[in-house]
Amino acid sequence: MARAVENITAPDPADRRVGSLRGLSGPQHRRIRWASLTALLLLGPGLATLLVWRAAPSTPVDLVVPLAEEPLEDGLEVRAALESVDVRTGRARVSLDVSPRGAWADGVRLARNLDFAIATAAGPRIDEYRTGDVVTTLSVDLALTGSRVSRYPFDRYQVALFFAATDGQEPPGPVPVDFSLVAPVAEFDTELSGEPLGEPHGGARSLTVSFGRPLAVKVWAGFFVFFVWAIALGAASVAWVVVLYGQRVPFWAWAFFISILFALPPLRDGLPNAPPFGSLIDWGAFYWSIAVVVLSLLAVLVAWNLDIRATLRGLGPGESSERAAPDPPGEG
Repeated sequence: MARAVENITAPDPADRRVGSLRGLSGPQHRRIRWASLTALLLLGPGLATLLVWRAAPSTPVDLVVPLAEEPLEDGLEVRAALESVDVRTGRARVSLDVSPRGAWADGVRLARNLDFAIATAAGPRIDEYRTGDVVTTLSVDLALTGSRVSRYPFDRYQVALFFAATDGQEPPGPVPVDFSLVAPVAEFDTELSGEPLGEPHGGARSLTVSFGRPLAVKVWAGFFVFFVWAIALGAASVAWVVVLYGQRVPFWAWAFFISILFALPPLRDGLPNAPPFGSLIDWGAFYWSIAVVVLSLLAVLVAWNLDIRATLRGLGPGESSERAAPDPPGEG
């Protein structure tokens, strides 16, 4: 009896853990895995949507340069808006809404002479207004600098804006100006590059605005590169198995190759603000993926034809070719 008691030992805690884990290897373990996967699929998009909702600005436009804290009593209030950006032509269109204030205003008309000068892509532009004129909204084209669209999605641009207002006298004197700039261009992130030159209520202002692709565009372009390379490598793996290992062509391979060739160009054109062909994303992924898929398709076609020829040469007189020939394209 004493020997039996001596042989009885306390269970090892490690054995308990192993036993508990083994108990989860059946249906209970599968339920836990499916529940974890379902929670990941539900929480991932939900958290991403919440983050974007909180991070997205609540205003329809980005305020790049606000008006001065002290209101302007006498002078001009200039509200500029970056209306559009055309990276293919290298131009940005800016509208200037000029409103007289105080002693310069006679209702909606000017109470004094005004000369308004602004630097445009075509050169300096001077608009002359006389007492009693109504200043309409000015629309000017400015030159883009800093990058090229071929660097998409890492292209980044700058546009310089300079204007000056004088009273139209001899010699001309500066007109106080209060200035603001908004950028309602959704396809770019816009920010002020450096501090504006000129006093807040001075007669001349000079500033440089910088803008580039949003993070979402860069992420989507990166996913596109990964996706097209994965598809191309998948097509190459099919050709590798068929050609080097002498396997028969799967019945789905022909539709697979053709569908890829027809699907990749629309995917490339579906990129946000898709750049012209020959851009960085083309040389990094798109051109190479098309080449890999085409070469893989040709290799499979050559291997299939050689297999057909070898099979037909091995048949004797009067034997049916349907019995020994491999499946033609599109058939199992």
